[in-house]
Amino acid sequence: MKFCAQCKTGFPDQAESCPTHGGMLSEIVDLRPGMTIRGTYHIIRKLGEGGFGAVYLAEHNLMHEQRALKFLSRQWGRDDEFTARFRREVRTLRQVRHKNVVDCGDLERAEDDSLFFSMELVEGPDLRDFLRDAARPFDVRLALALTRGIAEGLGAAHAKGMVHRDIKPDNILLARDGNGFMPKIVDFGIVATKEGTIAYTQTGSSLLTMAYAAPEQWKGTPAAELDGRTDLYALGGVLFEMLTGQTVFEPGSYERWLMQHLNVTPRPPSSLRPELTYWKGLDALVLRLLAKDRDDRPKDVAEVLGLIDAVRYGAPVTHERTVVETPGVRERTVGVAPETRLRSEARGFSRRAWFGVLALVLVGAIVATWFWRAGSEERTVKPQEKLEAAAETGTRVNPKDDLNYEFIPAGNFRMGCSAGDSECFPYENPAHDVKISNGFWLGQTDVTQAAWKRVMNTEPSYFKGDQLPVEQVSWYEAVKYCEAIGGRLPTEAEWEYAARAGSTSARYGDLDAIAWYDKNSGSTTHAVGGKQPNQFGLFDMLGNVWQWTADWYGEKYYTSQANVDPPGPPSGQYRVLRGGSWGDDSQGARASSRFGDEPAYRYDVIGFRCVGEFR
Repeated sequence: MKFCAQCKTGFPDQAESCPTHGGMLSEIVDLRPGMTIRGTYHIIRKLGEGGFGAVYLAEHNLMHEQRALKFLSRQWGRDDEFTARFRREVRTLRQVRHKNVVDCGDLERAEDDSLFFSMELVEGPDLRDFLRDAARPFDVRLALALTRGIAEGLGAAHAKGMVHRDIKPDNILLARDGNGFMPKIVDFGIVATKEGTIAYTQTGSSLLTMAYAAPEQWKGTPAAELDGRTDLYALGGVLFEMLTGQTVFEPGSYERWLMQHLNVTPRPPSSLRPELTYWKGLDALVLRLLAKDRDDRPKDVAEVLGLIDAVRYGAPVTHERTVVETPGVRERTVGVAPETRLRSEARGFSRRAWFGVLALVLVGAIVATWFWRAGSEERTVKPQEKLEAAAETGTRVNPKDDLNYEFIPAGNFRMGCSAGDSECFPYENPAHDVKISNGFWLGQTDVTQAAWKRVMNTEPSYFKGDQLPVEQVSWYEAVKYCEAIGGRLPTEAEWEYAARAGSTSARYGDLDAIAWYDKNSGSTTHAVGGKQPNQFGLFDMLGNVWQWTADWYGEKYYTSQANVDPPGPPSGQYRVLRGGSWGDDSQGARASSRFGDEPAYRYDVIGFRCVGEFR
């Protein structure tokens, strides 16, 4: 049978070209399991086939190790010029020896004179199959990590003067590497050799994979004049597809592919997936790779890696987060001292505390070292009022997660952009008066990794340490945890009310004294309780990790929000995050700072704390 490299359609042996793409068809070798090749390789099964030939799983009879054998279609085996050029390409490629490039052996001929070579066996899917089966939307950090690996493999080959010319998901194999995958580039020598052997035509060359080919390839630039920037354009197309689930252009016909690659400016990925705006530098990275003029692309792989390193995650436009892996984690042991925990022998929390306690407070009868504050007590918290009684006596320990919870009294506050705050985003306006009609118990700190392991028996965090905040948990997982300990996530209004603790300013204290953010965090999380608390006795309400809240996110919700116990919009796509993180700038670390994210997402800048509602 014969095969079209573009649409992967099979055709009978008498066919010469693909009626859809016009490209010349390749004749595929078909071997049966059990056959022995050159007395050395025992064929086990076919792994796949494409325009250049078929790949088989085989075992080396002497070494007793499995290899992949790639048999080139018969037309190339009969071409002496191709054979000589390809042998030179493979020998050059073998000098690369890079972890992100599939290792291959020399070119040989089978008993029937068909051309084949052995390759490193990669236990894993190609990127095309991986993307097809992966959950959507595709994880951004994984997309960047794969892009980095592919780029590093390209850089090693480019240093040897080799250009792949056909980077696409089908030519990226994913080797299992611990709990992750390592990308490995395949078919390096074949494309280069084939392009140097066959004349380029404008009638549908099988040399071009239309979704990823660079403009200079569409223009017919000779192979000898192409350089590594051609591969970088294709890499941009692969990254675009990982991020959006679509190719850069989707015109359908050869002529429209040609026109769009040459003349149409690519869309930024965030136009198809709005939450990508939270990744500063990501759109710019993709569009630089996809520049029409290769002089406008990164000049080499080193520049690409620098652009990847510069991508940061945070709130829209100005919030930043480093997405590249941090080499080490400096764990802090600073936390809430055990002796400051005021334990109660009475078990259980209540959102509505006992009315009788208020009477006791009013007559001065404070019970030992703790008491329940009145959950229905209504008061207006004045700016910077010293709520020492709440900090000293309103603390309880939840026996299910062994974390401190502070009682937050009912009251009124001004929600949204603080007076005089010049860093507010439009969706923090208009500022408006809100009443919290019931007191509630809120986690004194973010949920720690020790607490998470105690309740959920998993370790999802990127940074490791029992007293570090748990991160890389989705909104759904945060809800599940809070329910498991008898609580819930705070509403957005409850969160801001608790964070302000009577303050009408953007922050409840000096930024460096109260929060871990990009200027002082060292690009990592820190042990909870290491900064000064607010007037309610809550630590890290700003910085360290963003905190999930219960509400759906609405940019214009403040224009119609209820003034008493607002529950958030009735529906939406994103859930509200509050407080900023270790990777955000000062603009994120403000009491009114807010943005929304997909509830299924997990990042190392996102954690949470619970409201206790124990009965």
